[in-house]
Amino acid sequence: MTKKTKNIVSDFANNDMPAEVQEQFRCWLDEHAGGEAAEEQLLEEWNAAKLGPVNGAAYEQSFERLMQSMPAASSAAAPKKGRIARLAASWRRMAAVAAVCGVVLGLGALGARLFLKPENGVFVVTGEDSKGRFVLPDGTQVWLNYDSRLYYPESFDGNLRSVRLEGEALFNVVRDASKPFRVRTSLMEVEVLGTVFDLKCYEHLDYAELVLVSGSVKATCAGQLPVTLCPDERLVAYRNSKKIDYQAVDANNYNKWMFETQKLDEMRLDAVFVNLEHRYNVEFDIADDVGLEARLTLSLRSEPLEEILDAIALVVPIRYESSGGTIFITRR
Repeated sequence: MTKKTKNIVSDFANNDMPAEVQEQFRCWLDEHAGGEAAEEQLLEEWNAAKLGPVNGAAYEQSFERLMQSMPAASSAAAPKKGRIARLAASWRRMAAVAAVCGVVLGLGALGARLFLKPENGVFVVTGEDSKGRFVLPDGTQVWLNYDSRLYYPESFDGNLRSVRLEGEALFNVVRDASKPFRVRTSLMEVEVLGTVFDLKCYEHLDYAELVLVSGSVKATCAGQLPVTLCPDERLVAYRNSKKIDYQAVDANNYNKWMFETQKLDEMRLDAVFVNLEHRYNVEFDIADDVGLEARLTLSLRSEPLEEILDAIALVVPIRYESSGGTIFITRR
C-alpha cells in the first residue's frame, strides 16, 4: 500500500467511525490491500468527493497502530461499490473511503444516517446526535432514535418479516396476517401482525422496554412465557435477572420523541421526565423525596437538555447532576 493511500486510510479511520463501518473497511483492506486497481479506486473516490490533496503528514506509525486496533473483518465477502451523493461536512472524509467499501452515507430531515449493505441485508445506523425515519421493504415505517442500529433483509421472503434492533425505535407495522413481523433484541423478542409500538434496548442499559401504542403485540423474554400487551401497556425485561415489570402507562409519553417540536401540556413532572428520557436518550435517577405531582407546560424543540432542566428547576425545587450517562434528580 502506497504512503498516499495510507494517509487516506489513517485520515478516514481517525474520525468517529462506527464499528460496523470499521469492519466493512477492514474487510475491503484485507481483500484488496496492495492491489493497484483498488488503490486507484480509493484515490478516485477521494478526489471525486473534492476533499483536496492528501498531505504528506507523518501517518506511518499511527497507521500501523490503527490497523492493529481496528476490528477483524468478518468472513463475508465485501459488498459491491456504491457512490455517494451528498455528504455532511463532518462525514466527508469517511464517505470517500466508505464508497469503496459499499457503505452509503446520507442526510435526512432528522440528521445523519448511515446505511451498510452486506450481501444478505441492510444495516441502518444513527449517530449519537441524529435520528432517522426509514421505510422497510413491506412499507413498515421505522423511526430510529439516537445511537441506534437496525438490521433487515432487502426483501421479506418466506412466511416471516424479521428485523434486529439495538437502541430505540418506533415501529408502525403494515398489517399482513399471513406474515407476522418480528423484532429481535438482546433481551426481548416482539411479534406483531400490524401495530404501532416503541421498543428500547441499548446494550449499555440493564433493561429492555416495550410500550404499545395501538394494536397488540406478543413479547417473549428469556426464561419467561410470552406476554400479550394491549394499548397503553409497558413491559420491562431486565438483563441480569429473569424479572419483568408490567404496568399501565400513557403511551403518548413514549412515542413523540421523533417530532422536531414537542408540546407537553399541563403534564406531571414524572411524565415530563419520561418524555425527556426518550427525546434526549438519557436515563434519569429520581430520588424518592422529589415531588412529582407538579404539572408543567413545555415546548421542546432543539434546546440542550441542560436548558430544559434549568427551566424546570426555576419552578420545581430540584437539583440535577449528570454522571456516567445518568442524570440524578434530587430535592432542593
